[in-house]
Amino acid sequence: MRIKSVAVLGAGAVGSYIIWGLSNRKDIKLGVIAEGERKERLEKNGCLINEKVYHPEVWTPSEANGVDLLIVSLKYGALPGAVDSIKEAVGDNTIIMSLMNGVDSEEIISEKVDASHILHSLIKVASHKEGTGYCFDPETTIGIIFGEISAPFESERVEEIKELFADTGLHFRATEYIREEMWSKYRLNICNNLPQAILGAGVGCYSDSTHMKAISDGLKKEVEAVAAAKGIDMSKVDIKSARGSAVPPTARYSTLQDIDAGRHTEIDMFSGALVRMGKELGVPTPYNEYTYHMIKALEEKNDSAVNANIKVLENVFASIHNKDYDHEVDRKVAKVLFPLYAEMIPTEQRPAFYSTIEKEYKGDYNKFIDAMYDSSIMANQANFDKFIKKPTVKAIKKDLATQYSRAKYESLMSLSSALKAENEKLASLHKTYIRGLEEMKLPVPSYPDANFTIRLTYGNVKPYSPRDGVFYKFYTTTDGIIEKEDPENREFNVPAKLKELIEKKDFGRYAMPNGDMPVCFLSTNDITGGNSGSPVLNENGELIGCAFDGNWESLSGDINFDNDLQRCINLDIRYVLFILEKLGGCGHLINEMTIVE
Repeated sequence: MRIKSVAVLGAGAVGSYIIWGLSNRKDIKLGVIAEGERKERLEKNGCLINEKVYHPEVWTPSEANGVDLLIVSLKYGALPGAVDSIKEAVGDNTIIMSLMNGVDSEEIISEKVDASHILHSLIKVASHKEGTGYCFDPETTIGIIFGEISAPFESERVEEIKELFADTGLHFRATEYIREEMWSKYRLNICNNLPQAILGAGVGCYSDSTHMKAISDGLKKEVEAVAAAKGIDMSKVDIKSARGSAVPPTARYSTLQDIDAGRHTEIDMFSGALVRMGKELGVPTPYNEYTYHMIKALEEKNDSAVNANIKVLENVFASIHNKDYDHEVDRKVAKVLFPLYAEMIPTEQRPAFYSTIEKEYKGDYNKFIDAMYDSSIMANQANFDKFIKKPTVKAIKKDLATQYSRAKYESLMSLSSALKAENEKLASLHKTYIRGLEEMKLPVPSYPDANFTIRLTYGNVKPYSPRDGVFYKFYTTTDGIIEKEDPENREFNVPAKLKELIEKKDFGRYAMPNGDMPVCFLSTNDITGGNSGSPVLNENGELIGCAFDGNWESLSGDINFDNDLQRCINLDIRYVLFILEKLGGCGHLINEMTIVE
């Protein structure tokens, strides 16, 4: 085994489990990284774990430099300030395992340390603080899960970690789906950890609550939606892996433990990170956004430190009360729309704030709206300033605008779920439709339909005759521009300079042999919505035009493509070059091109 030295950065709940297990290995050097007063305290008192004191070595980052294995088990908020220490401890061959919650600690570490050092991992341990020490049940602890994010999965360092943890009492396993496992734990934390923190009760107090389940389910759906958008298939994770360590009914998860102790939580790593990823990917995350702000508010209640969030709140307030916003006009619009919506939507399908209107305001829409537009935190500068001076969770919960917004998003999520089910049906039907089209067109091969695919279609330049006595040649010229000129219609208003060039036939090298200037040409390519502007190439791969539109007869093309009648209208590249050079004066662009004549 290559691993002869292990350093633990963060000797808290997670670090204690590692220290407890590896202390059984007498053939390795085990140390905790610490500096200053913390180093002195650990050297003097050791680590109290399951009512037993352990005395690992205590190293500064420089003393730990070159350690074979570095285990990072910090609180999320401490990580940015610790990355320099991590960098200092890492040698050429150091393996880093981050056993932190969340899914982005590896990304943060790799900003200072080469990502090749990182072996992705996670831990599931129900550890809690008692006095100055930490306690957990070794038997019910699921333990450490680790693995490479790409093949080979049975790498040398994976085998070395297996050998290191063997016969230590630590529970562990390697996996080929470590990213999926990390996201599975992430989902578990968000769905179980966070609702408990908001409620402020042990697990057993809400385990059978339908209301807490509704919140948990809403959070879960959003985690799964963001994971799917990132290409992470959580179904690859064994169902047993979706569970955490066994916990007693009185257990209080880490977020609630932090709130109880007056500490800042890891909410930025949980819902905060998910909301950020959701915005980047275009996935709505209203449950997580609300949870994020609620727990942030609980943090603020603990320490009365709102400065970190004041700027954000100010930006939100400013975004509402911008130069184009009229509070009274908005109030009047609400008084029209609220009852109109109630008329159109069945009672059981309305957002929850309609129940508030019925119960607390006796169905008086105007009274509810006036109360919201007058008393809400976001209603005016005076209300906002008053809230900022003394923010409370109670004020947020009671705020009518907050209730309105929350209810609206809950309805949105409900509708989204319903639409998802219908869209799944449509997707299945679409597959059947496409299969039918392919079979109908046999033996001619089919090309993609341009729905988020790279699409190539093939055709020929060709005229057509839609009906008896009517014939359209395969190209048009600038003569048609003059024929259609209408100074009163901006679509057919010909610029004076262009008109002069056409009348003088000053087309330069781009004219046809007969002196005419081509504008468009027809081809038998199958054009669909989204093809406009696509390059048109000849058999030599040379650009000869840009797809522009389909002819009238091509409207039926999605049902049946008729090669005799359907045409793609293409803008001739010669006309484009003529406009660039002669009308636009873009000589430098022309000189950069290779023009085949």
